[in-house]
Amino acid sequence: MKNTFVLGRMGKGDSAGIAFDLNDPMGESTCISCGECMVSCPTGALTNKTVVGTIIGAGPDSQGLEAEELLQIPVFQNVSGTFLELNRGAVVKRRFRKAK
Repeated sequence: MKNTFVLGRMGKGDSAGIAFDLNDPMGESTCISCGECMVSCPTGALTNKTVVGTIIGAGPDSQGLEAEELLQIPVFQNVSGTFLELNRGAVVKRRFRKAK
């Protein structure tokens, strides 16, 4: 679990809620869209929103990587495996030929 301290509880009782930073709108907060809140949500209220029609791995020189493969790469080692599974196909390996 990452400790970004972006998301937290605000208020008490029936006025309690979730806030980003100092009650900033999410888009103006320091949220980095890591998805940890979605993975850690105890009620399942936060879910992954897919972008309709987005195909990242299109092309003959691209290969989608599975979560197990990504976890072997240092930059992905601290990313939740659940988050990687939910975003399957979002990371691809591409091979480029040298320009002549």
